[in-house]
Amino acid sequence: MTEEKRVVVLMLGEALKRKGGVVAVEKLILQHVPNAIHFEHIPTLEDGSNFRKLLVFAKAIAMQAAYLMFRRIDLVHIHVSTGGSVYRKMLCVLISRAFAKPLILHAHSGKFPAFFARQPRFAQAMIAFAFRRCDRLVVVSPHWQSFYASALGVEAEKINNLPNPVALPASVPQRDASPKVELVFFGLVCEAKGVYDLLRAIKLIVGKTKCKFHLTIAGHGDVEKAQSAASDLGLEHLVDFTGWVDSDRRDALLARAEIFLLPSHFEGLPMALLEAMSWGLPCITTPVGGIPDIIDDGVNGLLRPVGDFKALAEAMHQLIDDQVLRQRLGAAARRRIEPLDVEPYADNLDVIYRELATS
Repeated sequence: MTEEKRVVVLMLGEALKRKGGVVAVEKLILQHVPNAIHFEHIPTLEDGSNFRKLLVFAKAIAMQAAYLMFRRIDLVHIHVSTGGSVYRKMLCVLISRAFAKPLILHAHSGKFPAFFARQPRFAQAMIAFAFRRCDRLVVVSPHWQSFYASALGVEAEKINNLPNPVALPASVPQRDASPKVELVFFGLVCEAKGVYDLLRAIKLIVGKTKCKFHLTIAGHGDVEKAQSAASDLGLEHLVDFTGWVDSDRRDALLARAEIFLLPSHFEGLPMALLEAMSWGLPCITTPVGGIPDIIDDGVNGLLRPVGDFKALAEAMHQLIDDQVLRQRLGAAARRRIEPLDVEPYADNLDVIYRELATS
């Protein structure tokens, strides 16, 4: 049996020490794609002041040009989000094309359509041109396949649907009846993630459920503002804010939890949701971005309208008081997520890399 050819991929994306779903995907790719794929990773964004971010990006494009000019690179894989990320990555696209290297764009953000709609027409034309210059566009659900084909004119045959991967836990805990139902939220603490909708919903069900419950909100962002909002609603005894947690602490919280909550206003395909489903948790979320492609309302989770904290409260009340429903939805969530295990994902990406490297 002949040894597979070594393929060298130049990957550009957020610094791996940053927080968030894009970085989680980057790390999973770097850790699990077969060894015959060699990565050179260039960070295009780090935390810090705007001046530091500018310096980091200037260094990134200089490194990209140097790698493409002086080293063997078979293809370029660029992660793109929204806002400033789009304009930064447009320059990275142009540099890649100047060296005639096969190019993958990997689109992550659920806010991209709103961002794109706000841009002036000449900017929209430039963005669409950059996206159409890629050899492959990786998206995270059929919803996004349709969007990028129709809104930006990316050719359908160039678009690969690869839902975000998860590292499946080997087993999930047996969640028997407990005196207090543990709820958990993971993500950026902000309005767009529905944190304040969640607090308003909690306020509505206080004293109405037959079971005691407790909510943990894990994530960075407007933590102090959200804590103040919880205090103003008299919820400080029911809600804890942990700040950002590492993967070990995240897994410990998911193992202990019984319900996962993510009432987002915008999403691509959130890693936090996929991770919760992999732990066999019933999820209450919203039908935005790629979420309806993974959550079937009433089958493996509950979907409620964006910003409707009353409907959110009713769903929470229902799940808190119904252990059988929690277990049924959680088991179905785990089954639904199993095909998204990172190993087959890595194999699929390996196929794409090899096709481009030999084209």
